[in-house]
This record gives sequence, structure tokens and C-alpha cells, in this order.
Amino acid sequence: MNVTALRLSALLSLLFLLLVAFVGCAEERGTSGVLGDSAESTGEPVDGWVAFEAAQRIADDYGWLDPVTLVEVQPDGTWRYFFGEHTVDLDPWSGREACVEVDAAACLADPGSWSEIIEQLRIEDDEYVGTEGIPTPPACSAVCGSDDGLTFAGQEAFSNGSYTGGGSSCAGSDHYQCVEWVDRVHKHYGTTYGSNWTGNAYTGYLGSTGSAAFQKGLVPFAPGTSYDAPLTGDIVVWSGGTYGHVGVITAVGASSATVTDQNRKCDDQSCLLTYSTTSGYTLANGSASGYCGAENMGSFTLAAWERRGWDFSGAFGLTGWSLNQMSYTSGTTSGTASNLSDYIRMTVSGSDPYLVSPSGQAIQAYGTSATWGYRYVKFYMESSCANKTAAVYWKPLGGSFSESYKVNATITGSGWQTVTFNLYSDSDWTGVIDQVRLDPSASGTSGCTVDVAYAWFDR
Repeated sequence: MNVTALRLSALLSLLFLLLVAFVGCAEERGTSGVLGDSAESTGEPVDGWVAFEAAQRIADDYGWLDPVTLVEVQPDGTWRYFFGEHTVDLDPWSGREACVEVDAAACLADPGSWSEIIEQLRIEDDEYVGTEGIPTPPACSAVCGSDDGLTFAGQEAFSNGSYTGGGSSCAGSDHYQCVEWVDRVHKHYGTTYGSNWTGNAYTGYLGSTGSAAFQKGLVPFAPGTSYDAPLTGDIVVWSGGTYGHVGVITAVGASSATVTDQNRKCDDQSCLLTYSTTSGYTLANGSASGYCGAENMGSFTLAAWERRGWDFSGAFGLTGWSLNQMSYTSGTTSGTASNLSDYIRMTVSGSDPYLVSPSGQAIQAYGTSATWGYRYVKFYMESSCANKTAAVYWKPLGGSFSESYKVNATITGSGWQTVTFNLYSDSDWTGVIDQVRLDPSASGTSGCTVDVAYAWFDR
């Protein structure tokens, strides 16, 4: 390929340019989407996503790392894409010219190079290929940033316009990718842990071992799990495509749940999941009209739903928690997410054992100051200590730990169990919580052990 110019030759006028909405979602740009078959110029512009994606592929071929920072319409009608200090010009009306670094003369040098780009952008997914081998893209008339009235936690879900289904963002930065919506919903109520959540959908919110969820302070619940049902506000993660996909559960019914998302379908920001409690708690795409499986998610696999919590499996250990009169002695791990046989073991060395979370947790309490937050915290654990009275303390943002900020629960016997602390029973459970502390025994005995696998919040 010529390193100074790319041009669509008039000899290629029989090529057809059609946009394919390849469903996938990421914070960063994607590479799928164009297969062409449009004839000569008709006076109507090629879909902007076609030109935009091609410009990005040109930039990729040249090794430019900067994302698109600006798009300008030139006096001759071409669109100029700025990749940092580099530029690419494309003619969206005929698709016949692609000048790199604004070198018009050099555009004549390589008439076949545009054909290479079209070939590189070819889609191989059969579900988009018609009987003649040419993809039939879904119609998209939604305007970038438009909405269909869906709100959750005071936030609206927006359309990614003609860029829907790819890794590009119609409004720059990550607006309106699926990850932008998830981050914005949780950030609005101060529930994002640490810095702003970043990353692609599947690898950034789950990952094959659950490590991405752990890094965001999230606990994944795999379909078929027996230890907690999905809640509104939970994040749903799909694997598949280039980047996977994420959304937020905005309603849970007896047999279905509603997911609100972005960048799945340009004119529809919600779809349904089937919900079953027959064999554990299970969410699935479904296939009926209105269900996610029939709304561009048929080739994706629902991997997990997630919410705030901590993974104490042997893979991640104490996850930043500190110990008092306890020592971390061992742990087990299978290396997979949501495996309750993975845990850490702590040995008590004094009468006042406890473990404390890192600060900056930003947990939203369901209390008088909020209608969206958590009422309970649950620990999947076991204890060999004789005293079975456990307690959870919390520290409000800007406050301190106190006996006033505490609730008790009883550990039954010595086997594995879910111990539930009803935080909402205390009127002081309100606002944003900065830290949490678990006292597994009101009076510890040196040598007894406490095993913990997971902790998660519930409503």
C-alpha cells in the first residue's frame, strides 16, 4: 500500500458501499463494519459511519495511535478526519477520493489501494449476509444523542446514531458506547469505585477469570447461581463480538428483566431478558420479539450480572482489606469467576478480630437521602470460632467508625453459609459509605479460623 496516499479509482465505480451494524461495544474504536456495493455517485452521501470507519482503518494501517479528534467539511465537499496531527480526506458523496496528509497530487498514485481497504473491512459473519452474498444492514434513522425516553438513576440512555454497533462513538470520546452508559449511571450516584471505570465491555467488566470485575469492586453472578437474584442497577455483561457488551438492569419482574443500554440498536435503548428461578437464578437473552436475543444480541452470550462487593477467593486474596488480630493463612482458587469454593482462610490471634475494607468505596446506602442504593450486605463465609455473633460496621463519607454505625448477625453452626446483615434496619445507614468493617466474632478465640469467599450488597 502506498504510504503517502489512498484513492478510490473511477475504475472501481461498480463497488457498492453498505454499512453493516456489527453488534459489539467498546470504549475504544472497533474495526468491523463495511462491506460494499454501491454504484456511482447519486448525489446522496454514503453513510457517515462507512467513511469514518474507513478513515480509521487507514489510520491503523499507518500506525497512528491518536483517535479522531475533529471532523471538518472541506470547501470541495470532502470530509477531513484529524488523527492528532495527521489527516485523512474522504469524499462521502462519491467515495472516490481518499487523500492522506492532504496531499491531493499523491492521491493519483495508488488507484487500487481503496479496494484493499474495502477488502480489509469485509464482514465474515453469515447472519448479516443475504442470499446474494451481500449484507443487508438494518435501517438507522436515529440521530446521534437522541433518546427514546428511557431513564434510570436520573440518567438517560442515548443513541450512538449511525455508528451503532461498532467501536466508534458518534459524539466523540466514548459517547455513546455501552460502557459510557454504565459508567455514567453508577458515577451519578457515587457508586463507582476508585477512578472512572474504563475498558472494553467484556474484558473491562468481567474477563475470563473475573479479574476485571474485581478491579472495579464488582462481584459477578453467573447464570444458574444459587446465591443471589438480579437487582435493578446490576450490570449485565455479554461476551461475543469484538468487545462484548454491557447494560444496566432497570426492572426485574417475575419472569423477565429489562436491560437498558447503548450502542446495541440505534433506535432502541432497551431489551428484555428471560428470568428463571427454577435452577438457581438465571438470566438469558431469549428469542421472542423484544427480547435481547432478537434485538441484535443473538450471537452474544450472557456471561454474568454484577454489583458492588468483594471477591475474597484465593485468586485475589484480601482484595486490599486489612486485618486486626487475624492473619491470612491460606486460600484456594479454581481460577474462575463466581466460584464459591474459592476462599481465603484467616486465623484469629486475639479477642477482637476484624477485617476492614480500603477507604474510598463509595457505596450508596438505601436510606432517607436516596431511593437507589443498597439495604443489605451479605458474606458467604464459615467460622470455627465459638462465639457466633458477627457484626458489620460502616464509616460514612467524611465520618468515622462508631458503635452507632453497626448491625449484628448470627452465624449458624460451622458450615458454609450466607450471613446477611440488615444495614437498613439502622436509621444511620444513609448517604455514601466510605468503608466497611467485618467483625466475624464478638469474642474471638486464638486459633479459630474464619473463611470468606465473597461479600456483596443487596436491596
